[in-house]
Amino acid sequence: MAGGNNTVRSKVKGKSEDNSHRKIPPREDAPNLHQLEAQHGILGIVLLLFCGTVSSYLCTYLPEALTTADLSRHPTAFIAERAWDNLQVLNDFGPKPTGSQANELGAADYIRREVEKIKATAHAAQLVETSHQIISGAYPIAFLGNPLTSVYRNAQNLVVRLAGQENDGGALMLNCHYDTVASSPGASDDGGSCAVMLEILRVLSRAPERNRHAIVFLFNGAEETPLQAAHGFVSQHPWAGEVRAFLNLESAGSGGKEQLFQAGPQHPWLIEAYGRAVRHPAAQTVSEEIFQSGIIPSDTDFRIFRDFGNVPGMDFAHTINGYRYHTRFDTIDYLTLPVLQRTGDNILALTRELVNGDELSQAASDTSLSEGYSVFFDVLGLFFVHYSVSTGRIINVTIAVLSLLLPLMELCRPVRRVGERSIIKQTLVGLVGTVCGTAASLATVLIIANRMDAAGRAMSWFSTPYLILGLYGCPVILAHCFAHRLCNHWFSDKKVRSFLGGKFGNIRTINCMLCFPWNFTAQLKTN
Repeated sequence: MAGGNNTVRSKVKGKSEDNSHRKIPPREDAPNLHQLEAQHGILGIVLLLFCGTVSSYLCTYLPEALTTADLSRHPTAFIAERAWDNLQVLNDFGPKPTGSQANELGAADYIRREVEKIKATAHAAQLVETSHQIISGAYPIAFLGNPLTSVYRNAQNLVVRLAGQENDGGALMLNCHYDTVASSPGASDDGGSCAVMLEILRVLSRAPERNRHAIVFLFNGAEETPLQAAHGFVSQHPWAGEVRAFLNLESAGSGGKEQLFQAGPQHPWLIEAYGRAVRHPAAQTVSEEIFQSGIIPSDTDFRIFRDFGNVPGMDFAHTINGYRYHTRFDTIDYLTLPVLQRTGDNILALTRELVNGDELSQAASDTSLSEGYSVFFDVLGLFFVHYSVSTGRIINVTIAVLSLLLPLMELCRPVRRVGERSIIKQTLVGLVGTVCGTAASLATVLIIANRMDAAGRAMSWFSTPYLILGLYGCPVILAHCFAHRLCNHWFSDKKVRSFLGGKFGNIRTINCMLCFPWNFTAQLKTN
């Protein structure tokens, strides 16, 4: 009897031990700790709308324009009203293609008269020299992959030199062009830049003390032909040899902020000076990558100064309302005084920073100044961020590692409850969903674009950018979410779906948030 009872006890004990090692499957109604309540979702939407509104305001904010009434309080500031008066005259000439009477006589003579007025009112301490250059020449250039030889004859440049304290051969050049395409009055491209440069020359020439280095103001009359007058200057003008850096003022739109969209090549000290001097920054390295990749079928005098003059510089352009670019709608009616004020404030401050620094005199002899690329961008126009490419690599690697570690840390928590195999399977489901969602989004965009093109409305969104949200944004989001939903329905483990649904949704969100900046910054210059 005693022995039989022990046997029973041992069997019961064995069953209990077996049950203790058996995995308990998760309950279907397991609570989802990552599921948001309705009020939290509404709060997220409100926060998203608020952030969008604030960022839209900051990205389009322009400073208040100064008038001649402000001269007593701001005697050394850029006055937008005076620049506006110059722009009105240039705009009234209408289209000014190279070789036309409006360009060769009307605009050129007007700028020459304005320069003479500025020279007559300059401070006694300043020395303003002028040069009227008429040049002929030729140069090889490739456009859209097609090599050609550009030949020009009797193109003209109006060049002004504001002498500096030091005669070491280091000068800064500001460049604009007053010619236009035949279809446009060119108020923004590039009459506005000419008006800004005239006002900067006016302000600096009235200062009681000279800058350390000389400043060359180049008003060129043949940029749209393309880029011929700039080549004539760098290859034939005696002042070109002393130029150590340049600022090129351009436009590819009508109004808004002037964007620093390419700089260098190399010479990181230029970006550092921009960060120190500019009050209203607007700059993106990604713009430089896109422009220099050849995707955009356009070019500026920056290319001539870089390739034929071997001079580093910075390229600025207005890009808002690009649908008016090179059309009859590029008139003064679509520009405002604050646009000129912002551009003038920034370029004047940057000019003062560069011509009173040490780099212009050292750039020719100090090779350390010419080495290294920079990654740069502004944050909603509030402040400017820049760092070296080596620092950028560290940031990229760090983001890549975090994009792997954070999801793995999230996955480690439910492993004991649902099993390692289920975790791996759900991870693969999330990966497949992301790939399929991306493919579905791309296919959706291509189908919509094809149908819009077939209907003759391919660029209908260009003048109203908000249409992009409805035409492409919403369908892309829906396609991506639908692909994720299908993959989750077909491949997900139903036993753990209720527990992992929110978890993996959160992980996918983390992956998207981390992978986007990784992919974005990976496009920055790394060589």
